[in-house]
Amino acid sequence: MNQPIHVVGLAEYLPERETEVLAILRKLAEQTRREPGCLRYDVYRDTKNALQLHLIAVFIDDVAIQRHVEAPYRNAALAALEGKIAGSMAMSVLRPVDDSTGV
Repeated sequence: MNQPIHVVGLAEYLPERETEVLAILRKLAEQTRREPGCLRYDVYRDTKNALQLHLIAVFIDDVAIQRHVEAPYRNAALAALEGKIAGSMAMSVLRPVDDSTGV
């Protein structure tokens, strides 16, 4: 049986853009949580660097991830973050090592 797939994003926002960035990510989280195949989507603030935000999502399979990647509101949110975060958002897709489709 396949285990859920985790997607982790990391972004550091510009201090003067905090309100805008948090609003964008809160809305994205609400929309993503309603997607079929999304088990969880949370935004966390780093305890050592308050400007760093970690986005942690859990999806049931690759189809659910692809659906999320293609969602218009997801792409709109990423576009809205441009100029508000330092650099670009780093993303990683993680599979459990004991998953037969993983490492």
